[in-house]
Amino acid sequence: ARARRCTRSRFGRTMTSARPRIAVVGAGISGLATALALTDTDNVDVTVFEATERAGGKIATSPFAGVEGVDEGPDAFLARAPEAVALAHRVGLGDDLVSPEPVGAAVWHGELHAIPEGLMLGLPGRLRPLATTKLLSWRGKARAAFEPLLPRTSTDADSIGTFVRARLGNEVHERLVDSLVGSIYAADTDRFSLAEVPQLAVLANGNRSILLAARRQRRTQAGTATAASSPVFATPRGGIGALVRATTDAVVSAGGRFHTGTSVTSITPTADGRWLLDVNIEGGVEPLGGTATPNDTVFDSVVFATAAAVTAEMLAAAAPDAARSLSVAETADVI
Repeated sequence: ARARRCTRSRFGRTMTSARPRIAVVGAGISGLATALALTDTDNVDVTVFEATERAGGKIATSPFAGVEGVDEGPDAFLARAPEAVALAHRVGLGDDLVSPEPVGAAVWHGELHAIPEGLMLGLPGRLRPLATTKLLSWRGKARAAFEPLLPRTSTDADSIGTFVRARLGNEVHERLVDSLVGSIYAADTDRFSLAEVPQLAVLANGNRSILLAARRQRRTQAGTATAASSPVFATPRGGIGALVRATTDAVVSAGGRFHTGTSVTSITPTADGRWLLDVNIEGGVEPLGGTATPNDTVFDSVVFATAAAVTAEMLAAAAPDAARSLSVAETADVI
């Protein structure tokens, strides 16, 4: 059991708490999901701080031209990864999920080429489409066909490009894997973590031949919920903003508090091993689930669910090494 204790806030108010106090900085979907997971443990006191006037971060859904919900940013999540689907069910949207209609895709290389069938994020899972596509030269096809004869490739470099080039050659990487994965993640896949793409990481770490493993996996998954014909993406019928609203409501219902229009500028360690948040409260902004002024800004733990550069500024004094690492992290605009 945790002893009850008294703490004095930077606003001069003394409060008594029997539960650990956790601050979540940032009310994008990552911060909201974190706050909900914490409130679901039923033994912590959670407060969310958001610098803007609304939750959701890059997610925004608005009425437009007679349509109730039109997404202005992200419009779906990956249905084959369990976490977002589980979150939708947790907040009561499980029966409201829909999937985009499947459409074809093409890669431009001198001209438009239809993407070969049977790919798994660019990795070939069927040999015939790979052999007949005009997207690859005969040299590129021969190099890919040689892959099952190669010894196992180490994943220590943790680079998608390094691994795929070593296994399947430059053409497969540049014209298939990079075209698909690089577009999805807005990244240079030669400098992008293999571990960040679970579908590729599982194949790379658990098999010697990627070509044979992808082929086996496609056969094993045929007719299952993870088959290639199953929906890749899902979203609430009213737009992805519905997930933000439902998750926000669930956090408040579980006892979490929100302070919008309240930016955290820095954090400072206290003498008793906790954290003092320096906050800037914007005037005239009504928080989602609490009073207009935070009662206390001393917390046992702080979760940063903010962009790397923003987090770096907040951690500059308390954790300079982490701040330096975050400050040089490269990011890409959603466009």
